[in-house]
Amino acid sequence: MFFALYKRKKEFGFTLLFVLLIFIDQFSKKYFLSKNIIFFCNKNISLDVYVYPAIFWLIWLFLIASLAYVWYKKPFLKTKLNPIYWIAIFSGAFSNSLDRLFIGCVRDFIPFVFSLFLFNMADVLISLGVLGILYPIISNKKISRST
Repeated sequence: MFFALYKRKKEFGFTLLFVLLIFIDQFSKKYFLSKNIIFFCNKNISLDVYVYPAIFWLIWLFLIASLAYVWYKKPFLKTKLNPIYWIAIFSGAFSNSLDRLFIGCVRDFIPFVFSLFLFNMADVLISLGVLGILYPIISNKKISRST
């Protein structure tokens, strides 16, 4: 019983973090927009690559369905890999999806590499999550399953 209660509390914490990260991303977009910071409304995929709308939404539907499945099955809780990385990816992807759905584009405003690229907080979350997951693979560290 104690383990079941601990597991629910842990999952609640992860869900709370997920919602908090989405809130921070959405708040940062609204805040910087209100300060007249230059932003770019990206209607395409990363690096402003154009994809036909039907294909674009099929890709997003597949990604969101995949993320929902992974969130439901929670394989990241069964490894020693830090689940925070997965939560960062999920919250960034979901927040950008909200922008696309309600605004029609993703608002990018943070300059990177001599202002050649613009991105937002959700992109930072996704990038940090991917780096956190790939680091053990790149550094040849073993990720074992907990039983």
